[in-house]
Amino acid sequence: MRIHFFSILLIFSAPFLLHSQTPQISKAGKACIECHASSTPGVVEQWQSSAHARKGVDCYSCHQADAKDPATFEHYGYKIAVIVTPNYCARCHPAEFKQFEK
Repeated sequence: MRIHFFSILLIFSAPFLLHSQTPQISKAGKACIECHASSTPGVVEQWQSSAHARKGVDCYSCHQADAKDPATFEHYGYKIAVIVTPNYCARCHPAEFKQFEK
């Protein structure tokens, strides 16, 4: 009887438990969000409502600088690119990048 009760409880609570899980973001991404929440809150709010945020893709995932990019700079211990070009997007979106090239 006890196992039956817990099985029923698990079945009914599973959707709530699964829905409450949020994607994990990197340590670097958390640092970006903490600082930019006060310095540029609009940027953080825009990210929070984005598809990237829903998937756990944080600021540093896109802004992490490529070593060969001349437009990078050191930003509080992180090497970043202010302008995310299609080449950066291609790291996760190769098919879209190929379409963009046409």
